Amino acid sequence: SAAYYLCKKGYSPILLEKGEPAGEQSGRNWGFVRQQGRDPAEVPLMMRSQELWAGLESELGENIEWCQGGNLLLTNDAHELKLYQNWTNIAGSHGLDSKVVNQSELADLIPRIEQAFLGGLYTASDGQADPEKATNAFCNAAERLGAKIFRNRPALGVEIQNGKVCGVRTAGGTLEADYVVCAAGAWASKFLHPLGLRLPQQRIRGSVAQTTVCEKTTDIGVWAPGVAFRQRRDGSFSIAAGNGYEVDFTLGSLRGSKHFLKSFMANRKYFDIRFGAALWKDFGGLAKNFVTGDDPVGLRRVVAPTPNSARLARALKNFKAMLPSLGNVELQRSWAGYIDITPDALPVIDALKKPDGLVVATGFSGHGFGLGPSAGKAVAELIADGESPIDLSDFTYARFPNNTYPEPFQLV
Repeated sequence: SAAYYLCKKGYSPILLEKGEPAGEQSGRNWGFVRQQGRDPAEVPLMMRSQELWAGLESELGENIEWCQGGNLLLTNDAHELKLYQNWTNIAGSHGLDSKVVNQSELADLIPRIEQAFLGGLYTASDGQADPEKATNAFCNAAERLGAKIFRNRPALGVEIQNGKVCGVRTAGGTLEADYVVCAAGAWASKFLHPLGLRLPQQRIRGSVAQTTVCEKTTDIGVWAPGVAFRQRRDGSFSIAAGNGYEVDFTLGSLRGSKHFLKSFMANRKYFDIRFGAALWKDFGGLAKNFVTGDDPVGLRRVVAPTPNSARLARALKNFKAMLPSLGNVELQRSWAGYIDITPDALPVIDALKKPDGLVVATGFSGHGFGLGPSAGKAVAELIADGESPIDLSDFTYARFPNNTYPEPFQLV
């Protein structure tokens, strides 16, 4: 999205993909585009993004399966329901249409749900889109406007001269540039480390599946205890376990781990730590780096981790319990992807001064798909105009070395 909006401002950006567009985080998420439940710092940026999403199919000229059907967060916990009510005060201060709904209202929203819930948080103006189609639509539109997209060509490092970026090293040679945008997701901290920038970042693995085609049920994206789902245009559902992830321990997991320990212990029930293939691949990459001088960022073009089939089976069971009238629903495919998280679960969207010309846009912590359009537009504004009309002060890189970042905002 940053490349697209830079083109609209008259720039000719080069997009370096170590694999293919939408190959990792951008194309492997749930597809929720939600304003509700976010950290208050993110709400203005997300509301701007929601306005952009509503016009993207027309603007980009492609079907991205955009549907503004709302988002519904369900609970059977009285304390959580009170948190939802508190969040509606935040929503109201921004003019957002979030509201707490009871069991009777839930039945009106999705009549097919046969499972009882204490209540939920509902935002009618939220929506959903297809992650792969949306990401590729941005890439295609950027190319039509003059952007160059180099596939299977990872960025290996930033060239700096007199304190300012002057180019990017790639396996195919160095490309000159006045500005460099680091939007490397789960690989950003590794990319920034040689520049003396210590971005505390961890990655977790989430699993998603697509069901067989069902009759039309709802346009609402639903997040319930044990399962999250949205119905796609073809009638199938994308489903996930909701709060349930794996931590594939690597050497990088040790970097900045002190920043995450408190939050990890508070949410320990949601994570399974795995010591396995990812760690051994890290050792292999480290050894190759010592021998050849290659940067480990570029060793694996597209990382397609193994989905947690047991977790997805439980999600499907919970899905069927909620919607038994759909009959014999099965999973037709599944996938997993890595999610990068920061200690405060907020992104970094910042134009740095050291080195000058480096813009960082990463750390979206599992809710970056919805923010994608407005975050990309903000990056373009930082480069072209020197500032964004959206307040980005909560998203600076400096909050981490200065130790001024807040505790993560938590609604569920």
